[in-house]
Amino acid sequence: MSDVLTSHRYIQSTGARLHCVEAGTGPPVVLLHGIPESWRAWHRMIPVLADSGFRAVAPDLRGYGLSDKPRSVDAYRADLLVEDVAAMVRVSGETRASVVGHSWGALAAWLFAMRYPDMLGRLVIMNIPHPLRWVEALRTLRFWRRNPQMAFFQLPIVPEVLLGVRSCAPLRRSITRDLGGADGLEPSEISDLIRDMARPGALTGALNYYRAFLRANPFRLGWPLSVIDAPVLVIWGAQDRYFPVELAQPPGSWVPNARVEVLPGAGHWTHHDRPDDLDGLLLEFLKGS
Repeated sequence: MSDVLTSHRYIQSTGARLHCVEAGTGPPVVLLHGIPESWRAWHRMIPVLADSGFRAVAPDLRGYGLSDKPRSVDAYRADLLVEDVAAMVRVSGETRASVVGHSWGALAAWLFAMRYPDMLGRLVIMNIPHPLRWVEALRTLRFWRRNPQMAFFQLPIVPEVLLGVRSCAPLRRSITRDLGGADGLEPSEISDLIRDMARPGALTGALNYYRAFLRANPFRLGWPLSVIDAPVLVIWGAQDRYFPVELAQPPGSWVPNARVEVLPGAGHWTHHDRPDDLDGLLLEFLKGS
């Protein structure tokens, strides 16, 4: 983190108290991390946004960091994740905010944009398909070949035990494999990430995102989901090992104002693989250029 002044606070959402970090003044930008990270995923981007005239709001999503870690799978349903995002927007004191999401944070961002279109300024999605594309992908063998961990994580207790042995050594190996070559991630940052995941209840919280998504299809929750008319920027790492680039384009009937940027050489972790390119794309888009 640079010398930009940051503040920490707790926000009460539906069934969970959420820790978040804020910096800057101006139009709010809510930053939603993925699995298995925390608000620290954005520690380079927060000062960039603050210095550029935005107010960055970066929470620890429920189950992570210093936020509450409910143990039940139902506590991680898509509708509750959406309410967490809405709580972040409301606490900013503004009627709407731009939202940036990566991985599972991007899923929450997609669904927030569909559930509360009047609260959305602009939307930035990184390496997670539109929920409709994802539901379609779940029906294909290719998806499960790329993501066998999603099936494994449905088991109770066993994934937590295997990932948590020897101070989360298997998780460290997995993260190092996926992130170790990224230009924007240092070994000390991986250690910080592991420390956060070793907090009591954190592994179960992370795995419950997978469990809740497969048990409760967000399109069957009875919400009035809307077309996203706001400007949308989808940023995709061309070498994503989990989600192939053909999933990047959202359905035009649901997202008519989408722009897709594919970053060659980047994988699933675009904000770590190509941080400088990402900063440029993000600021250009958020400023309306």
